[in-house]
Amino acid sequence: EAVPVLDFLAIDQRKDTLRGILKFFKDRNSSWSKLQTIVVEKDFTEL
Repeated sequence: EAVPVLDFLAIDQRKDTLRGILKFFKDRNSSWSKLQTIVVEKDFTEL
C-alpha cells in the first residue's frame, strides 16, 4: 500500500507557514484524515 509522504524545508517557523505546508499536503492527499504521525526535526530551529 502506498503511503503519502511530505518532506519539506520551511523558510521560517511561523504558524502561517506551517499551516500552509499542511494545507498543501491535505489538498493533494484525499486520505490525509488517516494521518497518524507528524515528525519534526529536533533541530528545526537550527536549519
